[in-house]
Amino acid sequence: MSKFYYKRSAELLDKQLDMQAKYYEKINEMTMDIRKFRHDYKNHMHCLKSLLDSKKVEDAREYLDSISSNPTMHKASFKSGNAIADAILNDKAAIAAQENFRLNFSGVISENVSAFDICTILSNALDNSIEACLRLKSAEERYIDVNCVLKNDMQMICISNPSDTDDPDLKTSKANKKDHGFGLYNIRKTVDSLDGTVNISQTSPVFVLDVIFKVKMAETA
Repeated sequence: MSKFYYKRSAELLDKQLDMQAKYYEKINEMTMDIRKFRHDYKNHMHCLKSLLDSKKVEDAREYLDSISSNPTMHKASFKSGNAIADAILNDKAAIAAQENFRLNFSGVISENVSAFDICTILSNALDNSIEACLRLKSAEERYIDVNCVLKNDMQMICISNPSDTDDPDLKTSKANKKDHGFGLYNIRKTVDSLDGTVNISQTSPVFVLDVIFKVKMAETA
């Protein structure tokens, strides 16, 4: 192994740990936002009821509009079953929204998948999907679909997005192509450590990443 390999591996490991810490921070922020909203919810309902009881329908409508415009109401909120995965999905969905396309999610991700493993798999995969979407000129063509299935101790994650090329080598338009390669390498390495498999198909106009791996179930007392 070359010195470059070890250096880049160490750098990417540090980056992965930083990302994990960032997502923990986002979870705390989301939890606080939800608590604040729940705290105010009853007061909002009392105010609305009072306005409606007083037949001040227009005032009630304006008040409801002001509640609906609260940023907390419009943040993407995913419920996959895994807190770190939710934070990653929210973060990447926000990036997609800034570029005028959607990240769609369905299914379940086991809470027993470690923070490091799900961060490595999901964040790298979604970063690559976002890059592929941004290569498309029309925002209407962009999307990312994430479908997850948990069956017994097997976790399946399927991520699909539009592709603008038939590329068996999975080339990248990034200037730092080696980082892109390390990202995919880290996905494969992580999944392999979980006795899993990674399957990739890229035929225009769709790219599909299928990941299947074993979940280490929590021990019961």
